[in-house]
Amino acid sequence: MIIDINDLLNDFSENGFALSKKYLAEYVSCFYVDIDEWDRASLIEKLCDYVMSFEYRNNKKDSSLPELYTGELLPIINKIVKTPKKDEVPSQAYRYAQRAQEIAERIKKDKCENLIEDLEDFTKIFLSLYDRYMKNNHEKVEAVEFKIPGIGFDYIRTDLIKEKRFSLARSKDKNGEEKINNVLKLNEKNNIYNTRNFVVMLLSLFYIRLTDLEGM
Repeated sequence: MIIDINDLLNDFSENGFALSKKYLAEYVSCFYVDIDEWDRASLIEKLCDYVMSFEYRNNKKDSSLPELYTGELLPIINKIVKTPKKDEVPSQAYRYAQRAQEIAERIKKDKCENLIEDLEDFTKIFLSLYDRYMKNNHEKVEAVEFKIPGIGFDYIRTDLIKEKRFSLARSKDKNGEEKINNVLKLNEKNNIYNTRNFVVMLLSLFYIRLTDLEGM
């Protein structure tokens, strides 16, 4: 299944399109142009270029991007939600985390009836939980307000860019020497094509879509 960046951006309202310039500027800025002067077609073209560059540099393909997105964010959801003890009633936050797990599994097995709706639901769960986690001084959460208006997205983006991955993918080069794939390193200023940057870019697109649907 493929995330159609073109369709996502074309669906944005004028307010959503203006918001996209704010949240996507750091990604398209690698093309050395002034994003404020772009029209919708220019933004779509450059973001599609960015996606193609990410795929090329990291040996990915379109159909793997939804799985990459959910696969990167799901461990964070599981980390920030309190797991119930045996015979304990699962909390509201834990039930949402289980729902996110189900969506991720559907995407992995290519069994989504509507990929965009599943990604929207997954994103809404992630943002609601992470917002609560940050407001809870980075303590594990049990309750959550399942809504987008009022989410501190600027802070979430900043926090996520600083996040470390839980493990690094190791492989061997043609000489048999071990190497760590650059895409899985910590976020680096000069490596705009790493996994975390890419996932936060997709998260931004879905956040803008959700704010369009639900209101600011």
